[in-house]
Amino acid sequence: MISTISRAEKNSASSYRTIMKDQHNLFDRLPTEIFHLIFDYLWAHEIFFSFANLSDRTTSILLSYSKYQINFQSIQKSDFDRLCRSIQSEQVISLILSDQNDSPYQSEQFLSYFQIGRLTNLRSLSLIKIGYTSLYQILPSLSKLKRLRSLSFGNSSTEKMNILYEDTEEIQYKNLYPLLHKLCAEIFLQLTYLCTIYSQELASMHFPNLLHLKLNFGSLTSNLDGIFQRAPQLKSFTFHLGTLHNFVRNQPCYSLRQLSVISANVLMSMDEIEQFLRSFPNLIHFTIKVSSQHVDIDMIDGHRWQSITQSLSTFNFKLRPKNKVNQMHLDSFRTPFWTEEKRWFVAYHDEFIFTITDSNLSFMKISSDSFIYSTIPNSTILYQPQKSIVRGRASLANDFRFATVKSLELYWDDSWESLASFNNFNHVEHLWISSTSCHLLKHIQHHMPKLHTLSFLDDSNESAITAILYIRGLELKQIRTLQFHRCRFPKENVDVVGKLSDLFPCAEHIKKWIIKSRSDIIDIIGKFKELRSISFTIQKSVKKPTIASEFRSDSIVHDIRRHLRCVVICRVEPSSENFGLPECIHLWPQERAPNHHHGNYGAKNLFRKPF
Repeated sequence: MISTISRAEKNSASSYRTIMKDQHNLFDRLPTEIFHLIFDYLWAHEIFFSFANLSDRTTSILLSYSKYQINFQSIQKSDFDRLCRSIQSEQVISLILSDQNDSPYQSEQFLSYFQIGRLTNLRSLSLIKIGYTSLYQILPSLSKLKRLRSLSFGNSSTEKMNILYEDTEEIQYKNLYPLLHKLCAEIFLQLTYLCTIYSQELASMHFPNLLHLKLNFGSLTSNLDGIFQRAPQLKSFTFHLGTLHNFVRNQPCYSLRQLSVISANVLMSMDEIEQFLRSFPNLIHFTIKVSSQHVDIDMIDGHRWQSITQSLSTFNFKLRPKNKVNQMHLDSFRTPFWTEEKRWFVAYHDEFIFTITDSNLSFMKISSDSFIYSTIPNSTILYQPQKSIVRGRASLANDFRFATVKSLELYWDDSWESLASFNNFNHVEHLWISSTSCHLLKHIQHHMPKLHTLSFLDDSNESAITAILYIRGLELKQIRTLQFHRCRFPKENVDVVGKLSDLFPCAEHIKKWIIKSRSDIIDIIGKFKELRSISFTIQKSVKKPTIASEFRSDSIVHDIRRHLRCVVICRVEPSSENFGLPECIHLWPQERAPNHHHGNYGAKNLFRKPF
């Protein structure tokens, strides 16, 4: 009997190998052009994950493909190294490098593999929060890249800019400003797209081929006219506005078709806006957003906006008026010009008045006292927000259902059934959950198939972490990112790390975990087996002498290597308020020794195998 079973297993295995071989043979018969067509729609790491080691032919095709687009944001360190070793400089046409918290010092690692000047076919380069040392090394080499047309660099991320422990990068970046002309003037001559924060320095440079310009952060006023003079072909422009008081343009800018003005805190009048727009007679797309400061109620006038925007094809605004918007204000946006000719619809919600596109509403806050007024005749569009905040036991009608929410923030102490009565959770990707809503987590694995990020929100009296620890039978394998922003961890003697690692066994990215010592770091990394990146915040109760001695980057790296047989890249972020002492720690795990047991830390399979 044993012999018979053995022969059956061998025959089955042989049949399986034959089938797989036949499938590979059929796959290998596809023309190389088909592979290249598929590759054109994929990032480089996706191509290698899917096609590497399938056959000798696919390996040959990977080696000969010459249009790789590389995106290194949030990539696992072992995958980063493998990709850098697998691709030749001349095969890369697009590159995204990131020194953000989940991949600290990535640019330095990249430059150890490649010389920027040898990426001869590079057409697009995006540098996200790149450290000064790397940026100063990269920028002078760009003039060698004759095919480069798109460039993005500067603090273009919403994350806080990290400052090195040894050097103050803020000072170094300021020192970089006057050098931009020397470092970048030549490459700017050939660019068609530019995104940067260095706005004030651009007015002295020339951009004869520039079509699209985006200036992040900062404020641009006095040099605005100089940019238009030196970029004669500019078609789209996005910038952060300081004030319109000093803007004077002697000659109209005829090339500009699309303009986006963003401001967090600016005072402007309708007269100034009208005069400003006269400088762009061929403009057809205009967006204006003022996010923080209240604007004068006189700006909420549909009749005045009609006279200003008559020639536009698209017009979007988001404003926060000083006074509440009433029916009279909304009626000024209900004229045939708005609702029939242009089909531009306006809504007032959560202290903001804004335009609505035909596709979705960007944000909606739902609570017992929430309301939304709009000029749109088809009210179902109002129930298609991308982000929603749900508070309390909202008194809501039963004749609608939110079906498009991707980011959901919950302060809901009622039942799952009542919440589900007006929410469809099929598209939720990011869930912010308070302690009063943690009881709903047991439902999400069955009702939120796309959920991958979970952020905890503390209520005034209770910790969300404490609340979740006492939910039995919960295991959320779909969660890839955990965020603990300003969360309180339990003070009682509870195995928080063990319980959370059991609850979220597939977590790859963890942000803002509060720690007291280096041993906390070892314990957490050891128990979360799929980590790609992790950042820690040092508890405020830890005394200053302890912080200075305990949280040195070399000591952290040494302990992790010793206890977990794991190599990490570590960046210690100093506090701007606490005498430069360490405040946050960002780790990018590299690799660990294979088949090594880590005792109580349980990190046998800490990192997945590279492709």
